[in-house]
Amino acid sequence: MNKDGLFNEEQIIERIFSNNCNRVKTYLNRSKDIVISVKNFNENRWPVRYPFNDLSQTENSDLNREIKENVQQVIKANVIKKSGLKRSGSTVSELTDFSSKLPENQNSFSELRILKLDYSKESTSNLISSLDHSAISKLLDDSFSKSIRHIEKLINRVSDTSSKILVTGDLNAGKSTLINALLKRDVLPIDQQPCTMLFIEVVDASKNNGKEEIHAIPNIDRYNLKDESSYDLLDPSLLEDTVQENSNSYQQIKIYSRDNRGKSSSILNNGVVDVSLIDSPGLNRDSLKTTQLFSRQEEIDVVIFVVNAENHFTLSGQDFLASAGNEKDHIFIVVNRFDAISRKDKCRKLILEQINTLSPRTYEESDNLVHFISAKDFVHKDAEPGSDFSRMEECLRWWTLEQRFKSKLAPAQTYILNLLSELKIIAVENTNIALNVTYNINIALKNGKPFYDKLLTAKNSNCKLSEQIIDDACMKIKNYTSQHLDTIVSNLESYECKVKWNGIFSSWEYAESIFVSMAEHLEYEVRECEKFASSIVSSSINSLCDLDSQRASIENKEDKISTKPLYSSNETRSQIHEALAHVGGISNSLDTFGLGMSDFFDLDWDRFMITGSLGISAGSIAVFASSSSGISYALNILKVSSNLPTKTIRNALIVSAGLLSVCSIFLMLNEADATIRRNLSKRIQKALNQDNFTDSHSSRLTSESNRLIRPFVWQFQTNFLKMVEFEERRRADHLRSRHLSLEAQMFFDDLKAEIMDLSSDVHSISSTDFAR
Repeated sequence: MNKDGLFNEEQIIERIFSNNCNRVKTYLNRSKDIVISVKNFNENRWPVRYPFNDLSQTENSDLNREIKENVQQVIKANVIKKSGLKRSGSTVSELTDFSSKLPENQNSFSELRILKLDYSKESTSNLISSLDHSAISKLLDDSFSKSIRHIEKLINRVSDTSSKILVTGDLNAGKSTLINALLKRDVLPIDQQPCTMLFIEVVDASKNNGKEEIHAIPNIDRYNLKDESSYDLLDPSLLEDTVQENSNSYQQIKIYSRDNRGKSSSILNNGVVDVSLIDSPGLNRDSLKTTQLFSRQEEIDVVIFVVNAENHFTLSGQDFLASAGNEKDHIFIVVNRFDAISRKDKCRKLILEQINTLSPRTYEESDNLVHFISAKDFVHKDAEPGSDFSRMEECLRWWTLEQRFKSKLAPAQTYILNLLSELKIIAVENTNIALNVTYNINIALKNGKPFYDKLLTAKNSNCKLSEQIIDDACMKIKNYTSQHLDTIVSNLESYECKVKWNGIFSSWEYAESIFVSMAEHLEYEVRECEKFASSIVSSSINSLCDLDSQRASIENKEDKISTKPLYSSNETRSQIHEALAHVGGISNSLDTFGLGMSDFFDLDWDRFMITGSLGISAGSIAVFASSSSGISYALNILKVSSNLPTKTIRNALIVSAGLLSVCSIFLMLNEADATIRRNLSKRIQKALNQDNFTDSHSSRLTSESNRLIRPFVWQFQTNFLKMVEFEERRRADHLRSRHLSLEAQMFFDDLKAEIMDLSSDVHSISSTDFAR
């Protein structure tokens, strides 16, 4: 500030530069926040799609064709099997595994340079065919991480008031020679063979208290000038061997050197900005060093690219310039060993044409940024004013010290704009994809609703029907068994036992045979009930299998639902028969049944009165006939003529009594077998009733039948339930995916708006502020 309180021109320029530095740092932080938000969204919410134009167009057309085909099939079929995609039943992954392109988005793979995926362009088409979007999003996540790290280094670079100049180029281009020529002394080793194998940074000795030293640094991140343990002091005579062999695996060499020239001509000791010169290994020396060189660009303010006039730009040089172009529109290019070229005009023209292709902005300012020199001629002497080398030195100072906006801030500005441009491409791409996913999910939900409703109705009705089948079967078996066995037990006496009666003396054997015959008859009838139950069970299982076949007819096999179809086999029928067969005897009471004397006598009072009365009557007649008074009384009763002799009448009465007795005995002996059958049947009936014979077999067959049919009912209901659950999961996935798609659409819409605002702010920073 002068005596009038006004700032002079240098102060104004410095204040403008400082203000622009702060603005650039602010925009770098905002850019970092945007990338972090996209990265987090990619990791946690939505796999961000990469804009592969050709691939996505193919996928989109195929997908739309497939959707149309499925919709037509849905219309033709009364049962809607699937809606949306055919593959795997239009799951969420398939509904989202495609990219659609709108006319406004004409990007392609080659247009993304900052956020490009980490594999070669030539193999992209093959790799994409084998990677799903999840794998691609992971690769893209790595690109986001690299961009975040790059921005952090840019922030540090913008905050650093010093300027770093990287001297790079192909092998034997003369990089070390150029630095020595700029310093006017042999600071770096030079040789006919490639010499530099390490990054060597040359810094003014004033940063080391004026002492000239060489520090060999094992770990650059831990390097501290005040901490002697963080570096090794290197003898200058060992510099060349250390650089070439690096047996101690140093990461970097830092040389503190004095430049005794005046501030007006020195690049290191310029009195304005702290400058360091960094010599790098050749680009095509080995892939590791080349990768390290590429990764250090974000630390560099100015790049001096040294080209061998005899070789022009090699492929590795072109790749480096393309990478550097992500943030540096302007590259300071030195064409060395130009004195060896005989046709200089032709060489100059060819190289400028290459520069125009590789870095158009550099070509626009080629008068200041492109120089054709021979550095070896000026290592130990000053260049004459107006010479090519002198012009190069002046332009380098001008570019580094006076054009600090373009050399230091503009690269960060360019990087932000390029990054935002690519993020906008990704945002547009993913917005279009989210719209398409939402649209197709809505179609899938709409087309799947009739099938889902029909499936629910079918599931409810068929589950009730399956329960009705098992209930009807159990009821039929119970009723039949109860009625049949009740009838058999009630009519046991009338059962015709094929046992021969051999007389009164074989009554015991006869009774035993009758019991065995009746027991076998009962067992046979129980087996008949078991056969009936077996037929009902088999019929019910067959009915359930038929129902399950109808269910399977509406199940799409491509859904891969883990259902187990029902089927009945001979083995199943055999198992049914074995399960229903009774174990042991049919009744506990029959197992312990024994004959008794009462089984041989008829204790029925009515029958006893008939046979007994005959015997009593015969006895009465015989006694009565033995007395004269009785005869007279009989005559009076019978009113028989008294002319008959008394003896005749007595004999007649005795004969009648004998006939009655014989008839009574004959009657008893003639009904002995019937009595035994009758008595045994009554005892067996009573024993069976006490043992709940009918109810036990009815309950046994009912419960066993239920147990045999129930697994088929459960499996049938489970199959239907799995179909419903699968469809519900599909619909839930659709709804969840639609929610994510809508969320992604809003996110990327907001992202585009934020990118537009930030891009406008970044564009507002201009080097014309200095001119004003």
